Amino acid sequence: MATRILSAYIHFPFCDVKCAYCDFFSIAKRHYPTDFEDTYLNQIKQDLAKKIPLVQNGETLRTVFFGGGTPSKASGSFFSKSLALLKNSGIPIHRNLEITAEGNPESLTYEKLCQMREAGVNRISIGIQSFQENVLKYLGRLYHPKQYKEVIQFARKAGFTNISADLIYGVPSQKWQQVQDDLNRLIDEGVVHISAYALTKEAGTKLAMQMDLGQKKSISAYRQAFQQEKIEAYLIQNGFYRYEVSNYAKPGYDCMHNVAVWKGRKYIGLGVAAHSFLHNVRILNPKSLKQYAVRKFTTIPSQKEDYLIGISRLAKPQSFQSLLKFFSKEEVHRLKDTLVSFCPEFIKVNSYFFQLTPKGLLFSDSILDRLANAISEIE
Repeated sequence: MATRILSAYIHFPFCDVKCAYCDFFSIAKRHYPTDFEDTYLNQIKQDLAKKIPLVQNGETLRTVFFGGGTPSKASGSFFSKSLALLKNSGIPIHRNLEITAEGNPESLTYEKLCQMREAGVNRISIGIQSFQENVLKYLGRLYHPKQYKEVIQFARKAGFTNISADLIYGVPSQKWQQVQDDLNRLIDEGVVHISAYALTKEAGTKLAMQMDLGQKKSISAYRQAFQQEKIEAYLIQNGFYRYEVSNYAKPGYDCMHNVAVWKGRKYIGLGVAAHSFLHNVRILNPKSLKQYAVRKFTTIPSQKEDYLIGISRLAKPQSFQSLLKFFSKEEVHRLKDTLVSFCPEFIKVNSYFFQLTPKGLLFSDSILDRLANAISEIE
C-alpha cells in the first residue's frame, strides 16, 4: 500500500517591518514579549490536539514548513519544541522528513542558522528578494549589505545543502541586468532552488495605496512577461528546471511541501492564520492572536476550484486519472474538452495527461478561469 503523504505548516507571525507589498498575516514588531513563545507553543499544542483525530490511518508526515511572518526571528528552541510536538503526536514520521524554515537576511545570523539546523531544519528558504538597493527600497525592505552578502555563506557553513532563495522581478525601474546579476549571485553561491515572483499589487497593502496615490510607479505587465521569459531561459542554461509557475530547482530539489499542497494532499496548519486541509474540509485559523488563543476556527468545504488552482501552477504533466479524486467522470470529460480547445503552444494534451507549456504558465490565471467555468456549467 502506497504511503499517503501528510504535511504540516507552522506560522510564526512576527516581522521586523511589514513589507509594503506583503499581504500575508504578520505583526510588525522588532521585539515581542519574552513569554510569547512558550504561550504560543502551548496554543499550537492544543491546536494540534484538536486536529489529530482528523488524520487518517496510513497518512505519514512527509514535510514540515515554518512560514510567516519571519520564522528566523524565533529562537532556536521554538523550532525544536515545535518539531517535538509533531513527533510526539502519534503521527507516523517519514524517515526523510523535509523540514523547511523561511527567514530573512536580517535575522539569519550564523548562530541562528546553526540553532535551526541543530533543531532538525534541513531546508532553508531565504527571503532575499533582491541584492539591489534601489529595488529593496521600492519594496519597503530593510537592507543591510553585509548581512545580504554573508547569509548564504552562513547557511552553508551551518550545514545546509538544500538552500532556496526568493527573488522578486517586474519592479518598476528594475532592469533585466539587475535581475541577471541577482540570479548569478545566487547560482555562484550554490543555491539549489529559486522562487522568482512577479511583483503584484495586492489590495490593502501599503504598496497598493502608494501606487493609487501616484507615490510609486505602477507595475508593467510587459516588463514582467519579458523578465519571466528571460529568467526561465537563464536558469535552464544554468542547470535548473521549472516545476511550477514561480519555482525553479536543480534536479532533486523541488520543494516537496509546496508540491504536496498544490496536488491537493492533506496538511495540518498550526498557528495564527494557518489553514488546514483534512477530510476534504478546510479549517481556517483566525487572523488574530487573541482569537487564536481561544481557538475560534472556521471550517468550509473544500472547493474543486482549490484543486484546479494548485494543478494549474505545476509545470509537470498531470494525469486525467488523478482528477477523479476530486471530480466526477462527467466533469473530467468536460475539463479534458476544455484543455483540448486551447492552442498547443499553451497546453499539451493527450489521452492520459495534460501539461502547461512555459507560455501557458504565463497565462495560468486565464486558463484556470476557463476550467472553472467549464465545470460550473454542469448542473
